[in-house]
Amino acid sequence: MNRTSWVAIFIAMIFIGFATQKKLLMAVFIGVCGLLIFILPSKFITHATTITQVNKLFTSKKILGERLLCWKASIAIIQDHPLLGIGPGKRNFRDAYQRYREKIKTKEPSQKKAVSVKRTETQDKKKTVTKGIEKLSHAHNIFLHIWAETGIIGLLSFLWLFATVFYAAIKSWRFSSGGHEKMLLLGITASLIAIFSHGFTDSFWKKPDALFLWYVIGLLFVIVRNAKGTVTKIYL
Repeated sequence: MNRTSWVAIFIAMIFIGFATQKKLLMAVFIGVCGLLIFILPSKFITHATTITQVNKLFTSKKILGERLLCWKASIAIIQDHPLLGIGPGKRNFRDAYQRYREKIKTKEPSQKKAVSVKRTETQDKKKTVTKGIEKLSHAHNIFLHIWAETGIIGLLSFLWLFATVFYAAIKSWRFSSGGHEKMLLLGITASLIAIFSHGFTDSFWKKPDALFLWYVIGLLFVIVRNAKGTVTKIYL
């Protein structure tokens, strides 16, 4: 689990706390987070503390790693293919990323310096880095990824689709009569918030993430449909 996952879970829990208006739940959650500092191994704590290092966010490779270069390459792809994108598929994005990555690295001084340092490393490490880059098949940002693959038309369709899903989730939760159904809808809404928060530095448009997303959405509309059926039966 990467750092964005932790942040996404934290945002989802904060949403649940505000939505239920239960200060005790918020206090318990914050208390558990504080307790984890003393329980988790030191390497996890060190990993987590980098989240608060905002001033090093775009300069430290330990925080963003390859993501920053990936975002720059994705933006360059979008600029060259704004309308229809490069087409969907892991191989399409991987091949395009490798081409644009090299162009960006040759243009930027900081990237040139990094290249010269890498040339002094061992051959085995070079192979490992290259192999990792070849496996990269998404933009580490769901919005950039959709835009790069399907263009502005695909991105607008994607935003419209999930805006509809969010609207249905929040509306159903707010107007639910209560009980287990209301809590389930709250959990579904919080799950969607966590998934999309995580999507800012990763892509959930792949297995098994996408399967879980569509499972949650399917569960949401089953509840919505059942609720409408109940209302219809009452009035009939």
